[in-house]
Amino acid sequence: MSSSQRAESSHSFFKKYVSNKNSLMDFIIRFNRALRHQRHNELIADHIDVNEQPKLKTNWPMEVQMVKVYTKKKWLEFQSEMSESHGYHVKQTSTGVEIDFYDVINFQCPSSKPRVLMHDKLKDYISCSCTKFDFEGIPCRHMLAFFRINQVFQLPDKYILKRWTQDAKLGVTFVMCEEKM
Repeated sequence: MSSSQRAESSHSFFKKYVSNKNSLMDFIIRFNRALRHQRHNELIADHIDVNEQPKLKTNWPMEVQMVKVYTKKKWLEFQSEMSESHGYHVKQTSTGVEIDFYDVINFQCPSSKPRVLMHDKLKDYISCSCTKFDFEGIPCRHMLAFFRINQVFQLPDKYILKRWTQDAKLGVTFVMCEEKM
């Protein structure tokens, strides 16, 4: 997420609670209300992540692995990408000592521009021209298609960003202060 997207997201959130017509005192009250509401929603999401397991569409080992790792929201995004990955064909276009290139082609629309995967054999790392992993932090359908045809059944740790896991808050300390006005 870029800094401008983050700013827009924050602006959109606080716009529901404050306006330029608020006095300073009213702003503080509304701001605190917004934070309480946000914390409440976060606690609900945490409860769902811990106590409810989403339904699996397949029993592919990677799906079974990731339902236990990702938060529900990220899991649903991952599951969508995983389902879509079954509609793609991976074809090696060039091979080298250190790097291989692959075209990932959509079965439904073979005339569409293929995505390009680059596999760095030394680092054992793949990257995709769609850049979904770089921007959203979850593997794209093209990467998942590559893993499937190469019989990679567990998502390697380097493709699991801690911020999207259920364990993201472990080791984080929250200090709650409530002051009466």
